[in-house]
Amino acid sequence: MKGITVSLKKHILYFFVSMAVFSILNLPSNWDLFCIGNAQLRISAIFPVPAGLIMGPAGALGCAAGNLFSDMFGNFSISSVFGFLANFLYAWIPYRLWHTLLPVENHKLKFVSSANTTVKFILITVFSTLASMAVLSAGCELVGSYGFFRLFVPTVMCNLFFSLFGGTTLFLVLTNLINIKPYVPKKLYQNQYIHKRYIADYILCCLTMLLLLLKTIYTCLSFLKYNNGVSDDLFCSLSDFVNTYDINTFIYDILIIISVLSMLFLPMCRSRKPVSGAVVSLPTGTELSSHIIAMFFICTSLCSIILFGVFEYLFISNAFLRSTDDSLYHMTLRTLFFINLFGVSVISLICILLKKLEKSVIKPISCISEYCVNFVQNGLAYELPDLEINSSEILQLASSCSKMASDIVKYVESVQEQAKKEEKARAMLEAAAKIQMGILPIPLQSESFEVYTYIKPAQTVGGDFYDFAQLDEDRLLVCIADVSSKGLPAAMFMAEANMVLKCNRQLSAEMILKKVNEILCDNNSENMFVTVFIGIINTKEKTLEFSNAGHNFPIIINGGTTEFLKSKPEPPIGFFSDFNYSLHKAHLEADFELLLYTDGVNEAENSKGEFFGNDRLLTLCKSDEYKSAPIESHIDILIKSVEKFTDGAMQSDDITALTVRMK
Repeated sequence: MKGITVSLKKHILYFFVSMAVFSILNLPSNWDLFCIGNAQLRISAIFPVPAGLIMGPAGALGCAAGNLFSDMFGNFSISSVFGFLANFLYAWIPYRLWHTLLPVENHKLKFVSSANTTVKFILITVFSTLASMAVLSAGCELVGSYGFFRLFVPTVMCNLFFSLFGGTTLFLVLTNLINIKPYVPKKLYQNQYIHKRYIADYILCCLTMLLLLLKTIYTCLSFLKYNNGVSDDLFCSLSDFVNTYDINTFIYDILIIISVLSMLFLPMCRSRKPVSGAVVSLPTGTELSSHIIAMFFICTSLCSIILFGVFEYLFISNAFLRSTDDSLYHMTLRTLFFINLFGVSVISLICILLKKLEKSVIKPISCISEYCVNFVQNGLAYELPDLEINSSEILQLASSCSKMASDIVKYVESVQEQAKKEEKARAMLEAAAKIQMGILPIPLQSESFEVYTYIKPAQTVGGDFYDFAQLDEDRLLVCIADVSSKGLPAAMFMAEANMVLKCNRQLSAEMILKKVNEILCDNNSENMFVTVFIGIINTKEKTLEFSNAGHNFPIIINGGTTEFLKSKPEPPIGFFSDFNYSLHKAHLEADFELLLYTDGVNEAENSKGEFFGNDRLLTLCKSDEYKSAPIESHIDILIKSVEKFTDGAMQSDDITALTVRMK
């Protein structure tokens, strides 16, 4: 019910818009300047054909009502009834015939977008002009208002001029430039198109034209007989001839009206076979050929209007000539006739040129465009069809598209293969990372020591590691190390160093370094090295024995002071196989705490290229926030400070930290 209401509101809106536009355009027709004999130059003739196609039956009824409304303020008479009917037909016939006859483009839902559809539009415009004006003229002749040809000739010449040029241009502007969608009877297009169902429409169209021809011949013969077979200008003289109203004239008028009105009652039904999955909608966007057609018609219309304007100024608008020269009416008819002939000739030439243009340019470009769309939609498995191309530029475009598609296929295959390799490598790295994390010691459960750790590799695997182990009831070994480089090579070197270190835990700190150094130097083909700090905390003797192989100085909180645990600099492991490392000792107080870290902490870099630095690190450890917090929160405070400093900058190195204290 809601859909019906919306549709009804739309049709009512179409009706009033159509009536208003037609009435406004029809206002100048009552001026003397626009009178031609028994007819008028009606600018409103540009509107019915576009109104019928864009607004459908409601637009056609609006044109008829607009004509009747304007007649009420002009020359309202019994003839206005036939004017109402004629203007309704003028808009309704194009709407009906477009969706039924002349199935060009395989009867796809298209409007003026090619040479064939342009020819269809022009033929329908010409026929609707002739048919609707024939009904008007025949009706007026039946009621005795005007002779048939006294009204038919000038109205056809005038209306065909405005409709052929202005109406076509208006339709192209509205649909192509403003993108107004024409009215489409969607239910009609939901069924299969069967051409033979519209044979009756073809017969009625042909019958209408045949009756017009027969009536013309009959009237011409009557005129020649009346004029003793002499006529200098049969075309103009016919528009002045008032034939004796006889039974033949009556029959012709009745048959013309019946043949045209019969199309009103023929059903617009394609078939009863629904099209499965049919989506009734106009193509999105505007085709290239539509823009070309619009440009051609705009130019042709401007030339025709300018040409007509010149004649209007010279022969009609001059009041003196109009009052002294009785042939002005005939001159106007000849002018309109030759301008219409000029327009039809130009349009025919346009269609011929457009047909060649479609074959040589538009169709190949459309095929290439369709190929590109299908190439993507069909998973890069669509081949460019063979095209008849005469243009070297389009041939080059087609070759480039074909080569580009081939290159894309090869590239995608290469990327997919590389992605498989990378996925396999990533899986291996993730497995390696799990193994690497498994090498690290489990959390310490001790009554004498508290140890908290943090590690975050810059890549999936890294070269940092830490170690701790309670050697006996009173002693705890802590270690932190940083392998040069990052990634998988560093991780492998780290695993080897970690394993050797674990195997020598019972040695003193300097001897552990010496042993690990000897073994790694013997198997260091890549010339890698590792910085190591090892400390052994003794709760019984309250001492810390440590050795430092080129690692960052730890921070020690001891006896109320917070400072770097400095020692004599010594080389990292991996440089000199026979180097003897020094052992250092520090006395411990009750508030003892040791912070070990790698250079991923103090060398953390922000977006400005600044380092976190040793000073900022030491200041943090001296702060009240750090000292007042429990030891289990110290590493969290450190890492959050580093993250705040870097402010989202990419992590450039592995970050590892370990903090330990005696209970």
